[in-house]
Order: sequence, then C-alpha cells, then structure tokens
Amino acid sequence: MIEGLGGAYITAEDIGTSTEDMDHMARFTRYCVGRSETNGGGGDPSPVTAETVFRAILCGLRATTGSDDASERRVGVIGLGKVGHALAARLAAAGAEVVACDLDSARAEGFAAEHDGSVAPSAEALLAMELDVIAPCAAGGMIDDALARSLDCRVLAGAANNPLTSRDEASTLARRGILYAPDFLANCGGLIHVAREWYGEDGPDEAELVDRAEESLERAIATAAAEDSTPVDVAERQALERVAAARA
Repeated sequence: MIEGLGGAYITAEDIGTSTEDMDHMARFTRYCVGRSETNGGGGDPSPVTAETVFRAILCGLRATTGSDDASERRVGVIGLGKVGHALAARLAAAGAEVVACDLDSARAEGFAAEHDGSVAPSAEALLAMELDVIAPCAAGGMIDDALARSLDCRVLAGAANNPLTSRDEASTLARRGILYAPDFLANCGGLIHVAREWYGEDGPDEAELVDRAEESLERAIATAAAEDSTPVDVAERQALERVAAARA
C-alpha cells in the first residue's frame, strides 16, 4: 500500500512499532525510514523526539515563569513508552520531580524506583494534580474542554500527536495562563532524525534542525503573545506559509 502511493507518504515508527518493524517493512517499500543501524538506517528516533519535547518544556517554563530551570519543577508524564520514558529520565536528570503513569503499572513503578519519582494511579488522577508541567506522551485527544478548564499547570507540552480534542482547547488554556506547546513543534525530533536517514549525508544537520525547532517555538510563543493569539495558531500559519512557498 505504501509503495503504491509513490512517495506521497513515507512511513516511520509510531505508537507500538519499532526499528525491527521498519526493517521488515523496508523489504517491501523504499518509502520507509527509522530502520535499524545494522540495516542501513538511522536507528530509533525516540531519543531525538524526547529531546525536542524536553526543550519545548523548557521554552514553556521560560515563557510562563521567567526561568527554564527544571530543577524542583513538578512534571507529570503520561505514557512511558520509548519517548515518554526517555523524556521522563531526562527531566529527572535535570532535577525535576517526575510524576509518571502508564497503562503498564509495573513500568511506571520501575521508572519511579530508578529515578526517585512517583506514580499516579491513572492518567485521570495525574491530570487532577497540581503540576508545573503536563507532558502527554500516549494517545492523542486526551485534553477536552472540561480538562482545559480544570488543569492546574503552567505548561502543556508532550510527545503525543493532537493531544487536544479541538483548537478551542488551546484558546481556553491560553485564557487561563497555560501555555500549550504545539505538538508538531514539540515532538518533531523524531521526524528530524528520520529525515536525515531519508536524505542521507547530503541532508541537513540534525543538531542544527533541533536548534531551529526550538527557535521556531520561541518565535511562535512571542508572536502569539504580541497578537493575543495562541502558539498553535501562529505555528500552523507559519508552517502553511512554508508549504506554500515550497510549492511555489
């Protein structure tokens, strides 16, 4: 199916898939990235995704509190898959108090024991806590209107795609002083990583693009504040302008 699309879609890892899965799929289509290094790929993109989410959290803290120091911040991480676990470990290493939850309770308990964190019994329980940051790193569509009106945090930034049920929630969060980092800027590290695999050695430098993603988020936050808009509205407008320019 993917091969038949002729390059209109290039696949890579997402929830529940691995480099081994990409290695298998690459036997049947050239439009597949995220393969293992032993099979000519760039390896697991999850650590780079975790890095851009971590930077998005720091950007959000800087914008809302004036400091990007993660130490002693209380951060809730929902989902401890490959990205969520790497992000939670990065936050713990930076001195944050991490509250984690996962459908696999043993995974959450293991993380808490290893990194001196704590465990929430469920995502619902975590979302009801007083936190500095909430990082959704599981399935999308978690933050609905009721939650947008009740969350007690300063920053919402995670690896999950489409964590809000609609654009209205971003406006509700903004009115309440909660900064939502657009998902496609926060979690873009994985795509940056696999793009390097696709373009090869002639492609853009990964570290440079990670820096540029952080700068794009900072601009979106500043522009949104100046326009009385939301970062996601600004970031999407800028992204569509880039797409239009590329097509032209």
